[in-house]
Formats: sequence, C-alpha cells, structure tokens
Amino acid sequence: MSKESDWPSNRFHLSAPNALNAVPVVQAFIKSCAIAMDFQEPELTHLEIVAEELSMNILQHAYAAGEAVSFTVECLQEPEHLEIVFRDRGRPFDPELLPDFTGVDPTTLEAPAGLGRYLAARLVDVFQARNLGGRGKEIRLLKRLRGSWQPPEEQPDFRQATRLPTAEDFAALQVRPMQPQEAVEVSRLIYDAYRYTYMSDVPYYPDRLRRLQAEGQLHSFVAVLGNGMVASHIALLRSPEMPTLAELGLAATRQEARGHGLAEKVGMAALQAAVEQLGLAGIYVNFTTAHTASQRVKRQGLGVAVGLLPARSPETVEFTGITDQVPQRISTLLVFQTLAERAPVTLYVPEAHRDFIADIYERCELPAELDTTVAPLPEAASQLEIVVERERNLAQLSVRVAGHDLLAQIKERLFGLRLNKTPVVFCFLNLLDPNTPAVAATLQQVGFFFTGLLPGGMREGDALLMTCLLGCAVDYDRIEVAEKDSRALLDYVRRQDPHYQATPTA
Repeated sequence: MSKESDWPSNRFHLSAPNALNAVPVVQAFIKSCAIAMDFQEPELTHLEIVAEELSMNILQHAYAAGEAVSFTVECLQEPEHLEIVFRDRGRPFDPELLPDFTGVDPTTLEAPAGLGRYLAARLVDVFQARNLGGRGKEIRLLKRLRGSWQPPEEQPDFRQATRLPTAEDFAALQVRPMQPQEAVEVSRLIYDAYRYTYMSDVPYYPDRLRRLQAEGQLHSFVAVLGNGMVASHIALLRSPEMPTLAELGLAATRQEARGHGLAEKVGMAALQAAVEQLGLAGIYVNFTTAHTASQRVKRQGLGVAVGLLPARSPETVEFTGITDQVPQRISTLLVFQTLAERAPVTLYVPEAHRDFIADIYERCELPAELDTTVAPLPEAASQLEIVVERERNLAQLSVRVAGHDLLAQIKERLFGLRLNKTPVVFCFLNLLDPNTPAVAATLQQVGFFFTGLLPGGMREGDALLMTCLLGCAVDYDRIEVAEKDSRALLDYVRRQDPHYQATPTA
C-alpha cells in the first residue's frame, strides 16, 4: 500500500459501505476509470456486470447485515490494461473451494452456485482470488484495452505556481509580526515543510493562529519577500503552565528561500520580542533529533542543551526536503536560553545527578544551591493527574501531592496506560519541592529515568524531567544531535535508561 505522500497518479481508490446502495457507486467508479482510458462497448457493459457481481458477493457472503464496515475497490490505469482490485476484511474463504459453474439446469432453468464468479471470470482477461491473512482477502482483475492509452498531459499553467523569488525580492525583505490575513500563508508554509505530520495540529488552522495571536498565547514572526511571499516563520508559544517562559517553535522556511539566512532573521526578531516586549526569563526550543538541520541553523551557539524527551513524537513525522520517515518514535532535544538574571534559589535534586545538574545550571548562568536530602514522604494521600495526548500518543504524569501511597498509585496509573498501549510517559517534578528527591526515587522504582531539566518549566518553578518507556524502545544511536553539549546530554541520558544495553566492543 502506497503512502499518501507516495501515491501514483494512475491509481484510484474507493471505499464503499456494507450496503446495497454501494453497488451502483462501485459500477460507476469502475466505468468512469475505463471511459477515461477510452474503453468502448461492449467492454464497458462487461465491467459493469463484473462490478455488480463482485460487490453483491461481498455484501452477501463477507459481511453480516448491519455491520458498520467497508470494502475497497482500486483501479490502476496502465497503458494496455485496467487492473481492478476488490478487497474486504470479511469472513475468510478458500479460493480453491469456490464452486465451478456447471450450467443452467434446462428442466428448471435454475442457475447453480458459481454463476456470478463464472460471469466475472469470463468477462475479464485475468481473474485471481487470494487470501491476505489478517488483512482479509482480495479479487484481482485485469481487463485489456484494444490498443494503448496514455494519461493526458498537464498544460504548463495548469497548477497554481508562485514566481521564484529574485534578488530584488530578497533585497526588499521585511521581518515583522504576522498580520492576521497571513495566517493561511503560515499554515501553508508549515504544510509544505511537514505535510500533515507536525507535532501539533494548531498550525493547520489559520483561524486558531489568528485567535492565539490575538489572545497573546502566540507571537508569530514572518519573513516576507518583495513579491509578497511569506518565506519563513517562527513563533513564541506561551503556556499558563510556564508563565516565565515561551517555546520557540512552528519554524519553517520555503525551500526556494533557503540559504538566505531567513530562519536566523525571524529567530532574532522573536528573541528581541521575548526580551523587550514580553520580559521573559527564558525561552526553550524542542529540536527534532531525526536530523540536525534545524539544530545547526537555529542554535549556532545559542542556548544550553538541558533535556531530552525520548520517543516524544510518532514515527510518521516527515521533514520535506530534509529526511524521509524515520524508523522509530522521534526524540526531541530541549535547548534553553536564559534571558534575564534571577536571584539564587535552592533546588532539591537526586544525589545521583547532582553534578550533572550543577553543570547545566552553571552553563545557563543561573545561580542555584543544590540540596540532595531525601525527606520521608508525608502520611497524606497522594494526588496524581494523567493527561493523555492522543495526537502524539503519549501521557503526562503530574504529582500534585506526594504521600505515603505514591508507589502504589503510580503502579496503578501505569498499568492503565499499558492497557491503553500508551508507549511513553513524561513526568515533570518541581525542583523547588523538598520532596522531589524522594518522588524521583519512587518513580525510578517503576521504570522512570532522569532525562534532564527545564528552568521555569513549571508554574511553580524549575522542572526535573523523567521518562518511562512503556511500549517502545529508543535506539540512541539513531538520535542525531549537532553540538558538543547535546552529545554529552544524550550520552548521559542513555546511561540512565534501564532498557539501554551498550553494544559490546570488539
């Protein structure tokens, strides 16, 4: 089965319901594909008969009445023939035991079993029936064309095309906040870069982009060329859960405009707004690790690698013009940039990671005193919250109150997530909470491991990041990072993963 992004131009696909009204639709579908190839009578009528017989056979024998299911029909137009494939996932059958047609009884004029298959097989040039195991079954037909056929050629001006930007267009560049009417161009820009695989569906709704910008939850910046092309975009995304931070995201640049430093220009505009207009304490970026292109373009020494979110995004994410689909869930690299000085704070951290955390805070230029005391958890009942993100198929665990029953409650919640086949769970712990070392130790008992931190990553303050891989594994050798601090972080995190096994050296 072809991917949607790899669909051949001669392939047509129809999904039909388990209902009688599907039959004339299937007939019309196949006939239309044949007419487009210049099939004539009586072949067109033959194909209509075949379509009716096979559709009726699926409805009568594959599915029960009232089942809310479908079957599919595909037509593949080739230069010398039309290939037709019926597929269903109904009751199995044995192609070797299909009854042969023995003729009509002249005394009763009754047609025995096998007439429909006999007619269908006689009216096409190839008739093949086969089982597909767990994918159901299919009947593949081939009807040869008298002569040959070629698809019509498109005229050069058939597709809407944008004029390639000139040197004058780049010279007239404007970098500024997105105007409301440009939201649809930003959506198209994200689509051209990612298709429909971006980590959030927000950028695919121009009305949402406009609304979020009007509400102050999104600060969008565009690079507009002299010809009016929205050539590059980036945004600051605000969350009430991180009041002192913004995420730098929704980054994309049109292919024909790459190599002109547009991504850096919109990035600097966003950074200036974060400091001068919003007064933020910091910004962070979730870099994909499926490739290093965006890390090289946007970091350029800016920020500190502070955390890794293993297996954060599904395997289906694509990066047009950069890399194809990746073979595992995509991990993201958290890079943090301090924007304002702050007073020293006391942070409660696990003893095992004290030195690593101290180094990160030093490089972020954030003064902190680290306390590794493991205080006993209070006798209160624990309060946990689980939020499941269906888009990315992951869960976020929040420990609102840590009490004596914390371990039992976490085990119960993880069991439910396993039943629902949730592959990964993230947990952010408040580093200003004296109970955090004890909570982290409890989480580690059930498979969570340390993956970094994020200053200002919670409403209450800085966050300790922990991850639990429930239904997936991470091949750390496939994670691509560009800079030295990122590689050090990656190596440290992989050693914390309880599932990781180092490859033995020769």
